[in-house]
Amino acid sequence: MKLFSIILSFFLFSCLNSYAQKGDARKGYIVDNDGNRLEGFVQSYNDEVEYEVKVRFKEDENAKKYVLHKPKNVSSYGFEEIRENNLGADYTHWRHFIRYEMDRPAKLFASNSSFVEKVVEGELDLYQFLYDTASDVEKPVTTRYIVVRDGEELYQIEEEDFKKHTKELFSDYGALKNSLGELKFRFHNLPRMIDDYNYWLENQHDSNTYKMNPIIFTQ
Repeated sequence: MKLFSIILSFFLFSCLNSYAQKGDARKGYIVDNDGNRLEGFVQSYNDEVEYEVKVRFKEDENAKKYVLHKPKNVSSYGFEEIRENNLGADYTHWRHFIRYEMDRPAKLFASNSSFVEKVVEGELDLYQFLYDTASDVEKPVTTRYIVVRDGEELYQIEEEDFKKHTKELFSDYGALKNSLGELKFRFHNLPRMIDDYNYWLENQHDSNTYKMNPIIFTQ
């Protein structure tokens, strides 16, 4: 009886959570397994982890229903959202997700095949994978970054192994390597550091002088 109550409670919570996550239609696209790209509209979620397990898509903005797609039949998708830059002005930002085989699911009962979000593009591409860790009250969602170069995975980085992997990754850029662990050079700053590292690779300025990619000031 107790087990039934737990299962029923979980089911009701999932239903309510799913209902609460229904959001607005955002201009977007999906790409199927044959490489066909369909333009249309993607439904937004309040729960960021939901973007990693499914995409709800419709071609006609006025259509009442979205079609549910999971990673097994969609290779990538994306949508636009309005953000505010450092100057307080709104700009349109595109979010792009690709299918990626992970060693664990993003959510309970989901597949290990997830959608991961590209957060930095350049010589090094950086993808973000979020997954539920509901048993950890202080950190119910865990972030993992995936570093890719020329289509080949270099590292998967979580907070506990951040310093070890980034010291190796940034070994040729002394100013960045020596800053690791300082304020603004910690795990959650990794996307900006990758962006700055790509800027250094492109410009090859003095490796003992840290320079930020100026694009950061327009975002």
